[in-house]
Amino acid sequence: MKSRVAIFSFYDKEGIVDDYVIYLLDELLTVTDRLIVMVNGFVDKENMHKLQKKTKEVIVRENAGYDAGAYKDAITNVIGRNLLAQCDELILCNDTFYGPFLPLKTIWEKMERKKCDFWGMNYLDCELLPHIDSYFMVFKQSVLKTGFLYDYFCNMIDSKANDLDEIIALFEAGLTIYLLDKGFKPAAYAEKNRLSVYECSYLLMTEYNFPIIKKKCFSPRFNVQLGCMKQAVEYVEKNTCYNIELILKNAWRIYGITIDDINRQYKGTNQYREYQCTADLTRRELRKFVTEEKEIYIYGTGFWGKRIFHLYLCGRKNFKGFVVSDNIEETRSVLYGYPVSKISEICKKSLLIIAMTRENTNEAEANTKGFDKVVKLWKD
Repeated sequence: MKSRVAIFSFYDKEGIVDDYVIYLLDELLTVTDRLIVMVNGFVDKENMHKLQKKTKEVIVRENAGYDAGAYKDAITNVIGRNLLAQCDELILCNDTFYGPFLPLKTIWEKMERKKCDFWGMNYLDCELLPHIDSYFMVFKQSVLKTGFLYDYFCNMIDSKANDLDEIIALFEAGLTIYLLDKGFKPAAYAEKNRLSVYECSYLLMTEYNFPIIKKKCFSPRFNVQLGCMKQAVEYVEKNTCYNIELILKNAWRIYGITIDDINRQYKGTNQYREYQCTADLTRRELRKFVTEEKEIYIYGTGFWGKRIFHLYLCGRKNFKGFVVSDNIEETRSVLYGYPVSKISEICKKSLLIIAMTRENTNEAEANTKGFDKVVKLWKD
């Protein structure tokens, strides 16, 4: 077996280690020779014993920094730079999914035939925010021996951060972009697609051989089409050896969802949602803009605004702040230490980056008349 180290990040608000977690750890042990479990928060004595039966390296840490913080602590404080550089592969995995629905050894057999430097279960090929889905990532020796991965976690990941947008931007998209810029090649087990992992589980499994289901698929907050999970659960039961009771038990405890609730909402058809990915400019073009312009503002304080800030503008002297429409009641006057202003208050000679969804971009663009330079993310 190759020298593979797996870091498993675990969090449960009640400190309970459900059986689906034990199944996942057993699978990880089939492809690794060292398993480190990082517990964010706590587990009681009984549940700690469950984890320690799988590995002696169970470390309980403060619930801070999310998964990225746990990975950083393990990489920097447990493994260390020198040992990491000697590993053949590093696996970063968390407890946010059910599965895998086929052996990890089988997944590795396929991925070892692909020419890549790092990989995951799924890869979102978005021009501005490309990323390997961070719930399962594998880094090969070609990456580890350079020290780039170690340095990135040391310098860019705050192990005590509590801003989820910052963590997602810098860890998920940020790490992928960083490795792409270094010339490393990504890959994914599933074929390239742009389907929502929360609303398209059945299609991902049947059309793209996707081997997991995200836990949040059973949360009405993340999946407004809860009924579509009927097909997904039935597919797992009929076509795999995975015990669906592991899924249903946890979905009931965490979300209060039963199979009867899913069946009741099933309507026979599903609307599959794709991620917005077709940006109007490349990373290279955006970097050129932010390097050359004297005064830059981001129009938007939501998902896209925060991510563009963290990945492209954080710490730059020419970035002056965020902008919202005049009719928006923005409760914050400051975001990440920068002022949040109304669009009418901004000098029209400034570069304005509209960082919103495609729908909101079209509406916001009407408010930018008179500005000399306006950059938007999406194609018409």
